[in-house]
Amino acid sequence: IINLTKCLNERIGLLPRDVCARKYTIELQIPNEHASNSDEHQSKIKTYRLSADTKEQANEWVTNVNHALANLKLWNSKNNLNNTTNN
Repeated sequence: IINLTKCLNERIGLLPRDVCARKYTIELQIPNEHASNSDEHQSKIKTYRLSADTKEQANEWVTNVNHALANLKLWNSKNNLNNTTNN
């Protein structure tokens, strides 16, 4: 399970082939909650790469994930606004 509420990407798209050799790949970046400040070799960001089988499937993923990210951003901004007005 990838928690999109913490996703660092504003939007996603297909990765260029010089970044990832697999066709139809998207990338999501999430803060690594298990990274310790004392371990310099452990990344503070987890990167997930997902590869679709077809261009159509990849485009569907991009559309749906971007839709979910936009809705989560809108939801979180409304929740933050409600929390500040209720305090």
